[in-house]
Amino acid sequence: MQIRERYDKSFLYWQDVNEGGWQDWFNPNLPVELVYGAETELLQDVVAQMLEAGETYWYHPGWNRDLWDVLAQWTQAQQFIRVRLYAQWLLTTLPDDPIDPDLAEQLKQIAKGEFTVLLQFQESI
Repeated sequence: MQIRERYDKSFLYWQDVNEGGWQDWFNPNLPVELVYGAETELLQDVVAQMLEAGETYWYHPGWNRDLWDVLAQWTQAQQFIRVRLYAQWLLTTLPDDPIDPDLAEQLKQIAKGEFTVLLQFQESI
């Protein structure tokens, strides 16, 4: 299974089936249709693997949000060089008409070491 397919499958689980979130993993009374399947992965883990494999998914409705979440987590972990390098690379992969028109400017800021946009994102979730 391709990484994008894994992302799609996990995205459908987390968005359409299980609106409760990670807390449901520990709920012994969870209905069968909401049970966390063994093949379902955390979206952030799949996005990190996509980045490591040199893949993006700009046109997926949830990928930008999950990307920002991964970059924000790495920023909080003080992995600044990693975040900057990925931001520089992501700029080269950005489509001409991204879903978020501010994306290019935000990635440029991150690539320069200005992480405010990621810290604000982390505070908002």
